[in-house]
Amino acid sequence: LTDADERTLLAFPARRTGGMVIPESIERIVNQAFFGSNLDSLILDRDMTLESGAFANADGLKSVTMTSKSLTPSLFSNCSSLREVHIIDTGGTEIPEQTFEGCSSLEYVSIPDGIISIGDDAFIRCGSLRSVDLPDGLRELGIDAFRYCGITSVAIPEGVSTIPEGCFSFCGHLTTVHLPSTMTSIDDLAFYGSDAIVVVFNDSGLSISPGDTGFGGV
Repeated sequence: LTDADERTLLAFPARRTGGMVIPESIERIVNQAFFGSNLDSLILDRDMTLESGAFANADGLKSVTMTSKSLTPSLFSNCSSLREVHIIDTGGTEIPEQTFEGCSSLEYVSIPDGIISIGDDAFIRCGSLRSVDLPDGLRELGIDAFRYCGITSVAIPEGVSTIPEGCFSFCGHLTTVHLPSTMTSIDDLAFYGSDAIVVVFNDSGLSISPGDTGFGGV
């Protein structure tokens, strides 16, 4: 369902299945346009305007390929079947807040080098996400960005100076953390509840001891 000039996608038929390449004529997709849809794959290989939450709660969506410049807050929140995401570098610099919040089946996401910021709650409650390669250009991590994720190890890139509150909290499978030389602070509760951590490779000048508030007693 589109508007009169067929440039804005207003709603996607809930019963339609299979994949979709967004037509060239579509320039905008509104909030909740794919709510409850059974679409299983999506290719969006050009930049366009996506309202916050455009694909939120698309229950059947399993695979996404899209451009970095089109990412918006809550874009795929609560897409419970989403398993893999491929982000094409088109000049976008951030994964906004809550973009993949509650994507409980997400196992793989490719984050291009152009991304310098990962927003608050961007991957919160992605319990099936076992690994994530943070790009070399990354400079900022958001509050609770990976809270309740399934990641087993994480290497923070050079250039990141702070791990904010709750960023990797309650990651119950996280065993190994690598801190860069540029790290200057780890906020309270950054790793709280991630009780499986056994190794911290510390290239920074920070002094880390058992019981530090950032590690919540790890």
